[in-house]
Amino acid sequence: MARSSIRVWIVEDSESQRAALLAPLRDVRDMLCTAAFSDCESMLARLDQTPASEEPDVVLMDIGLDPSGVGGHMSGIAGAAQLRRRLPDVAIVMLTQQDGANDVFAALESGACGYLKKSTGIEEVVNGIREAHRGGMCMSPPVARKVLQFFQKQPPVEQDYELTDREREILRLMERGGRQKQIADALFLSPHTIDSHLRKIYEKLHVNSAAEALARAIRRGEI
Repeated sequence: MARSSIRVWIVEDSESQRAALLAPLRDVRDMLCTAAFSDCESMLARLDQTPASEEPDVVLMDIGLDPSGVGGHMSGIAGAAQLRRRLPDVAIVMLTQQDGANDVFAALESGACGYLKKSTGIEEVVNGIREAHRGGMCMSPPVARKVLQFFQKQPPVEQDYELTDREREILRLMERGGRQKQIADALFLSPHTIDSHLRKIYEKLHVNSAAEALARAIRRGEI
């Protein structure tokens, strides 16, 4: 495996949906799907036996694992929280049939940095994996709208930092669903420059991800 390959794990209880993700990911040049599981318990057990050099960079996690609880398995949200405790730097992208606000925020609170509908095309999933691996946020447009609507209803709070006009511009493009490369193209800047701006934004807002940065900026009336 090339050093630059993004190691991807999949946790999905539907065999057909696992196969639908695995097949196209095998053909993506900069990714390698090294494991796929039907439940979180199997994934966490495998993680216990995995050396650090082979740990996943991005995990695609089905949010609706055993939703009835009949099978005795933990939910995707619970699994994401446990995974985040064991691998603080892993990027977790939730896959879902639904886009209810409660599920969205529960997923984000569990440590997910992305939330994609299962109806999303494979190209968007691949782009989402890349974005998550770069430290960005990936959300299907309907989900992003729900997040935005929620935070727009929250009263702005007192600021203890000062964002530049360029940093606000980047956040506004993120709010509209722009990914890092798209933002770079729109502003005629390099992706490296956008990455530098994002790091400064995270530092100023005291956050660790694009999702948190966008949420905090909206709550504080920055954008």
